[in-house]
Amino acid sequence: MRATLFANAVWIAVVGLTIEIPSAAVAEDRRTVLSGVYLEAELGSPPGTVVPGSILLIHSAGAPIGPPVAQQHTGFPLDTNLAGTAVTITVQGASSNAFILAAEPHWIRALLPGGTQLGPGILTVTYEDQVSEPYEIRVVERYFRLYDGSWCGPSAFSNPPGFCSPRMVENVSPDGDAIPNTFMAPARPGQLVALRGTGLGFAPGDEQSRPIPDNLTFPALRAFIGTQQAKVVYAGRSGCCAGVDEVVVEVPDGIEGCNVPAWVIFNPDGSATNDAFISISSGDGACSDPQALSQSEVRKLASGNLQAAQVWAIDGTPATWGGYFGAATNTGVIPFGTCRAYSWAGPFAVEVPLASLRDAGPVIILQTPAERSEALRSPDNFYNGALSGPLAAGQYAIDNGSGGPGVGPFRAGFSIAWVRSSWTNRDSFTGLAPGEDVTVEWSGGDPAGQISVTGTFGMDGEISGGFICYERASKGKFTIPWPVVERFRATSPNANEFGLAVASFLVQRIEIPGLDLAELFLPGSSARKIVSLE
Repeated sequence: MRATLFANAVWIAVVGLTIEIPSAAVAEDRRTVLSGVYLEAELGSPPGTVVPGSILLIHSAGAPIGPPVAQQHTGFPLDTNLAGTAVTITVQGASSNAFILAAEPHWIRALLPGGTQLGPGILTVTYEDQVSEPYEIRVVERYFRLYDGSWCGPSAFSNPPGFCSPRMVENVSPDGDAIPNTFMAPARPGQLVALRGTGLGFAPGDEQSRPIPDNLTFPALRAFIGTQQAKVVYAGRSGCCAGVDEVVVEVPDGIEGCNVPAWVIFNPDGSATNDAFISISSGDGACSDPQALSQSEVRKLASGNLQAAQVWAIDGTPATWGGYFGAATNTGVIPFGTCRAYSWAGPFAVEVPLASLRDAGPVIILQTPAERSEALRSPDNFYNGALSGPLAAGQYAIDNGSGGPGVGPFRAGFSIAWVRSSWTNRDSFTGLAPGEDVTVEWSGGDPAGQISVTGTFGMDGEISGGFICYERASKGKFTIPWPVVERFRATSPNANEFGLAVASFLVQRIEIPGLDLAELFLPGSSARKIVSLE
């Protein structure tokens, strides 16, 4: 099964090219120093780890390695030189030239030939007869990464590549046609979905002359949607594009949401891809999240017209509180009962970017059962305040007086019932047993609240990776499947400790006139335990 969406034989997406050229960084012999070599699909891929048949992004923060105006190769056959730019790979004394797909002053997009030997090696770039300093690489059999769009947003680079790599998850029809999987076009249970990436490994065929679709079967391959294993119907080159791989899976029953984590295990040690996020709905129309957004709110979000407020109150001595107002652009919520790579995505249903924050007036006032507190507006339209003591259960009200140019006057009331949770089987958690799931049990917590279960791997207190899972507080129990644990254990092979944390929190709606969505975040209790992996 192969999904075919793009008409062009060589897939290259070019979005708003903005190039910032810092001062040149050159070695004493004036040769260019390369800053990094990455697998294209994910910004977080380890620098220098490459795979035969994969697409690379090569970066120079200093002297140019490509033409002053971005160039891209179109169609087949592929070429090893584009606008005076060439890439040479040498492994164990054998050298070959990469196929250049696109080039601009500080970035090159290239396809590593499928016949490249495995092992440590070096990569050099030649531009206008100037050869760069060698960059150390490690050619491995497979290191599959999914296109997650991370190169398209703000990155760690002052001059990110102009050829953006968007998120590529596609719904596949029975006749093989494919359309992008989006909030407005979610997959349905039982439907096929294509997860596109690069780095799946060598595929036989003439990659210079055409795409080489071929089913690559290997025993370690497993795919998961949420925490459920999904049936794999195809894994190999996409058939549409040079160097782009895909794993086509069947969406299992019993899970839906706008951001359902999906990932692929590709090595016997449990090594897996980064997360891709699939929109799944068992009904018609747009996706929805039972714990977050309705279909109508998702439609507004997709159109860019969802106006949101986010307010938080954090207990302490004293307690602090604050909020902001703006247009939501995305949702990062994953369904209950699922896990994702650990990141601080925030507790709210929607993401409100800094650039969209609005002036709701010079001050917001919080009336608690015991006092009146003011939060002043910052230049960035954030509001932060503090109470004289801790939070207390009871009735609260929030208002912005006469309002501001971005948000009109409002007053909203809400109540806080301070119900904390307890990790009841904490003492029985003594370590990780290979092949065994990890079960966490708790009592208490707000009946409408949530529980997060976070697992982190590290060495001597330094965290190197981990995951976070969510469940309803009312469930009282959550089981982390072993493949989830194994997946992140494989990314931290030198870790000597594992930390497990259980925390409760509440995200509740409050009514603010003129806004589509207003949320209040209240953290509850948390507990953590660290066990040795030695």
